[in-house]
Amino acid sequence: MQTHAYKKRGAHAAFIPANGKCGYADFLRANAGKATTEALLLGLFASDGHPGMLVRDMHAVRYTGGIAEGDFGSRIFNPPNGDITGLAPAMLDAKEVLPPDSAIPASRTALRQFLDRLMLANGREPENEILIDGWRGGQPAGRAMDGHILRLWKLRETDEALYKALVGGRFSPVLRKLRAVRQSDPVLFSALRDLLLVQSLIWCAHDAQMVIARIYQTVRFGPLASNGKSPESAMNALKRTRTALEIALDTFFVGDWRTGNIARPGSSGMDLACHRNAEVRAVAKRVRHLLGKNAESAMPLGRVTDLMNQVAQTLRGSDTMFKRTAAPPTGNIMAKHFAAEWYSVPSPLTAMAVVAYRLVQAEVQLPGRIDAMIARTDPVSCQNLPLPSCDEASMPRSTGARVNALMDFYRSRLLGEDTLQAEGIRSWKATDAAKAFLSQRGQRMLGDDHGVATDPRRSFYLLDVIPEHRFAAGG
Repeated sequence: MQTHAYKKRGAHAAFIPANGKCGYADFLRANAGKATTEALLLGLFASDGHPGMLVRDMHAVRYTGGIAEGDFGSRIFNPPNGDITGLAPAMLDAKEVLPPDSAIPASRTALRQFLDRLMLANGREPENEILIDGWRGGQPAGRAMDGHILRLWKLRETDEALYKALVGGRFSPVLRKLRAVRQSDPVLFSALRDLLLVQSLIWCAHDAQMVIARIYQTVRFGPLASNGKSPESAMNALKRTRTALEIALDTFFVGDWRTGNIARPGSSGMDLACHRNAEVRAVAKRVRHLLGKNAESAMPLGRVTDLMNQVAQTLRGSDTMFKRTAAPPTGNIMAKHFAAEWYSVPSPLTAMAVVAYRLVQAEVQLPGRIDAMIARTDPVSCQNLPLPSCDEASMPRSTGARVNALMDFYRSRLLGEDTLQAEGIRSWKATDAAKAFLSQRGQRMLGDDHGVATDPRRSFYLLDVIPEHRFAAGG
């Protein structure tokens, strides 16, 4: 079994294989998020000299948090410290994940906690009044929530399967039951229809908090880039890393590696202890350690040469990302927010306004949609269709005020009091941009969730609420 030594560096531990070698999977697990030169060099050796593969795989580890997709549900519905903002980005993008059967509450206390967290999981006491306003029907928020929980629990006593379907977001059997009792049992029909409506809106609120928690996460690429707060800063970090690699290759090889005319490694063996570039000194020190002439575990010079050749080939090659790193660092010419690249919107606040509008649209339109699905006055496929395009003229006059209230709520309760405080005076710009985005996108379609990351249809899906997913789930 491979053994590893760990060398402390400040508050962090750098992954140093005792035998000078490192399994690629081991490296990825141990170094996700690290941006040290030592981690960079170890990653290049672990990946057999493929920096392109390394940066993509390190990003994938950061994106998923190293968690298998099959384990997303247990974490989404029971987040660490009860705070959904700490989940890995891949989990926050996975709005379609439904809770495993083991997560369905088996007590009234657990049911309240589960529903509170579906609406807002911020690690603190529930503060969901503004969300409950979307379905409380004139009652005080606390009384409306108490009544909903009581009715769900009574349903569990008579039909546990329907209870689990409602709580777990699998509404198809609930629709079938409603069609079956519409004429024969109007009391049950009315109670079950109201439970379905409220649960569908609670699940839409779950979508919204997942989207908003995701919007404000930064991107980390592992050892090839620092944790850039914008696309430009992340790319500039990659460019600086490329410069360090080029200096290391210039010193390692005799000959022009940029044109492929490489003769042999330099006789200095990367002895750059006095080089003015601190990162190059660190690279030299690590290569000397790997080549240690008196160490039994040293990596042969020929092996190091092969790997450095592979790095040189990647930097010379046609890989789109690494071709971009050959350009000089830039300043204030790229998008300032990752939201612009992820969602094609001007700012994170605009992205928040988009999902707030769609949540309000669900509050307005889901009652009629549910009635149409029960009565089958629309095609059966309506059960699987997303919300229609957002037509401002068909929405209540109070929509703007409701959207602003939701945005203020999420900024203070989910993201923290100081989040985007400076942008508060520009909220009207964000809401105007959100309306323009929704008007341009029109009707979201089935299959939009399968598009590539840069597809405008997929960006709409990532920002939207997805009630259709729950109406179709459950068989």
